[in-house]
Amino acid sequence: MKVNKSKNGNTLQVSVEGRVDTATAPRFDAEVKSALSGITELVIDFSELEIL
Repeated sequence: MKVNKSKNGNTLQVSVEGRVDTATAPRFDAEVKSALSGITELVIDFSELEIL
């Protein structure tokens, strides 16, 4: 799983590539939470996730 984060003012855009499953979900959670300070809008792009 690859997590890309981009901040623009108070907006955080997160895009995720690969797989999110029980093994990778905690890392995804930590990546997003670590970047939320001062953020009022969160945009998550799941378009590059692998679907099984």
